[in-house]
Amino acid sequence: MIANDPTVKAGSWAPGTVEKMLRLQERVASIRCPLVYLIDSAGARINEQVKMFPGRRGAGRIFYNQVRLSAWSRRFVCCSAPARRARLHPAFCDVVIMRDGNASMYLGSPRMPRW
Repeated sequence: MIANDPTVKAGSWAPGTVEKMLRLQERVASIRCPLVYLIDSAGARINEQVKMFPGRRGAGRIFYNQVRLSAWSRRFVCCSAPARRARLHPAFCDVVIMRDGNASMYLGSPRMPRW
């Protein structure tokens, strides 16, 4: 199970978060068990994205692993709030559970070009 703690910097990701997620995905791949994501996250911290995405152990690897895991592992995601920049996890999962009236998922917003 991978979960974001919304009480700590809005559940946002740092480089250490990416490494923990990669390790857990690799473990799931080795034992072929289901993977559950609990998403209540602001996504990647904008000021740390340069450190998180490049390289073989960067955040892009999370999505590569998601595709590989689809061959032998069921992936579930529970969204309890808007899935802001963490929106790609639900798109790669087999089952998506969203809290009625609070959770939402979108791939962009009118504010994106201003960032």
